[in-house]
Amino acid sequence: QEDMQALHAWSQMNFYKTKPVIDGKVPKNDFGNIDLYIPLMLPEGSVHMNRRAIPIIEGIVVAEENKIIIVEGYLEAENDAEEK
Repeated sequence: QEDMQALHAWSQMNFYKTKPVIDGKVPKNDFGNIDLYIPLMLPEGSVHMNRRAIPIIEGIVVAEENKIIIVEGYLEAENDAEEK
């Protein structure tokens, strides 16, 4: 007997929906992590900022309203490091 592969129509699928960012706080799972396996898992009101790619961590997720502050801080730290 041949094994059958279960197939589903798009209309039968429920995509994972994360909680949105509220008051600048990015929602996390029970372990304090942010699961981001596909772009659809990015919480509404947040952005994914790549820094480097290693097996487990591939950037950070921050509230969209804090993106400019994070980038400015990163650039300042990079400039300080170059000066030293």
